Amino acid sequence: MVVRAIRCFLDEVPMKKFMDYTDITTHTAVAWYRYARDVMVKIAAHDYIRIDGPNDVVELDESHIFRRGYNRGRLATWEHVWVVGGVSRTTRRVFAVIVPRRTTQVLRDVLIYHVDLRTHLCTDQWAGYRTINQTFRNGHTTVNHSTNFVEPVRIQDPLWVPVGRFTEACLDNRMRGPPLEDGLVPFRSHTHTNVTGEI
Repeated sequence: MVVRAIRCFLDEVPMKKFMDYTDITTHTAVAWYRYARDVMVKIAAHDYIRIDGPNDVVELDESHIFRRGYNRGRLATWEHVWVVGGVSRTTRRVFAVIVPRRTTQVLRDVLIYHVDLRTHLCTDQWAGYRTINQTFRNGHTTVNHSTNFVEPVRIQDPLWVPVGRFTEACLDNRMRGPPLEDGLVPFRSHTHTNVTGEI
């Protein structure tokens, strides 16, 4: 009985059909669906914490995901989605969210929910990120993907930031030679860190 009830809930079986299928009363069916919804909400919100904090960098990017049925025919509007995601350079914690569109308001709402407001952000130069400094005041650097994947490029000097501004994992670990000045460390903007290590 319990397995059938779980299956009906997950398959979004209408209440009337669920009652007929399991031979239970209306009161029991309503109570079961209410209980199942509450459990789903608790699972979705369990141990939720934002990524990351004041000395960390979170890299953000968005991707357009789509598919065609059997790889044939034209693309239907319901077969594609935008996904916005981020990864912490220090902890490698990630998030990914399906969004209806990449507007400034949608991106801002997603970032406020998933990223600590004291975090430094690295993004591409998509117009939706232009006003993000108004919310995330610890800095926002961009990379122009039409010209390169790292800003500044590897053959140029990095950005020099004060020691202690970022954790060691956020810095440019490929930099060769001593810093230009005492108390400064090398930093580059990119959006290509993976969860196992930097590219």
